[in-house]
Amino acid sequence: TIRLIKDLVDTYSHKCLIVVNMNPFAYEVFKKAEALDTYSLGTIRCQHFNAYDLRQLILSRHKSSGILFKLRDKLEENVNEVMLARLFNQIFEYAHGNPGMAMNAWLKGITAFKDKTIAIKPPNTMDLSVLHNLSTEWNMIALQLLMHKRVTIEKLCRVLSEKPENILPALRAMVRMGMVKKNSMEVYGLNPYIEFLLIKVFHEKEWL
Repeated sequence: TIRLIKDLVDTYSHKCLIVVNMNPFAYEVFKKAEALDTYSLGTIRCQHFNAYDLRQLILSRHKSSGILFKLRDKLEENVNEVMLARLFNQIFEYAHGNPGMAMNAWLKGITAFKDKTIAIKPPNTMDLSVLHNLSTEWNMIALQLLMHKRVTIEKLCRVLSEKPENILPALRAMVRMGMVKKNSMEVYGLNPYIEFLLIKVFHEKEWL
């Protein structure tokens, strides 16, 4: 696929602008393996949202639902700016500026629903030590799922150059633990609530 894209750039780049949307971790691999960066005018990396941007995003989505929220037993109209700022700073720290993870944090923070009003609590500070101590096998599987997003067992075995019987026990254990999700088509992907935490851990280990 990457070589086909390079051929398209060679053939048509004098007539049109080609934009490729790519997983940043996969891009780093392809850049080294296929000199992909020499075919581009530039690389645009999506930046993290700040706490205020996350607030605007989440509250706009929330207001479109037609329901209210309360924070620390105060209804939405009585929540002051200091309380809102503290809440969204905590959400920012939890999600590291990732808007998808921030939306998940908001949904995860819903503790009750009554009279068209949801009760919200801030996300808790998380202990990532367990993710720092995963086995080598689990780390390799998680890295491939980060790179490829969704894989079948056949594809995972192919990219890891392993036999299914060597991969399946660890993969099934990761599914039982909730780290990996499997759909009805036997396709595996990282749990979105875990994915951004693994990215943080792998960055700290300089694996990404």
